[in-house]
Formats: sequence, structure tokens, C-alpha cells
Amino acid sequence: MNSARVCQTIEHSQPPDPINFDELATLVQVGHENLPLTAGNDLSATHCVIEIPADINSLRAQHPNLAAQWRDATRQAFMTTLNAGFVVVEFHRRTREGLSLGAYLLSKVAADQDFDRAAH
Repeated sequence: MNSARVCQTIEHSQPPDPINFDELATLVQVGHENLPLTAGNDLSATHCVIEIPADINSLRAQHPNLAAQWRDATRQAFMTTLNAGFVVVEFHRRTREGLSLGAYLLSKVAADQDFDRAAH
């Protein structure tokens, strides 16, 4: 964990720059009634996002069939992106349109390099 961003976050020496998720390609998105929406596999961008429901553990317990759909959708997205040279660089809890969710941020940069927000 040699990333300047990680070190700054741990040390609280400087707040990280906010990420504008709306400008990033979202490969799997939390949809209406927590359905997984896949947006294809356009991997031409340097950064992309894979969303998950905020409380995936409750979803597994209460709606196992829906949880299985999430497992399949996210597995496919992660396999595709990781095979294309992406790495998971961050995980965020966020709100989009009043919906709480988790968001994996992936980048084609090496995991120990800083995430370049200037590209956004």
C-alpha cells in the first residue's frame, strides 16, 4: 500500500479528491428494486465502476435468487475487467439518486500507483 492516496487517507493528512462517478463507465449498476443492470463491457476507458447493493448480506438472506443474479453479474464483470488488465483500486459507500450502494473503482493503472483523477 504505497499509494500516496492510501497513505494520505490513513494519515488523514489530506482529504482525497472526490470522484465523479457519473463520468466513469459503470459495468454493473444497482437498478430498481436492487436488480443488477449490466451496461456491457466497454473497456476502452482507463477507469470503470462495478456497483453492488449497500447491504448485500441482507439481500443474500432475504432474496437468495436476486443475490445469485448479483453474484453472476459481478463475477462476469470482474473476470472481464481483471483479464483486461484492470485492478480494483478503491471501494466506496455512496448514494446515487437516494439509493445507498457500494462501488468498486477499477483502473488500468498498477495497484501501487496513484489513481489519476485528472483524466476525469
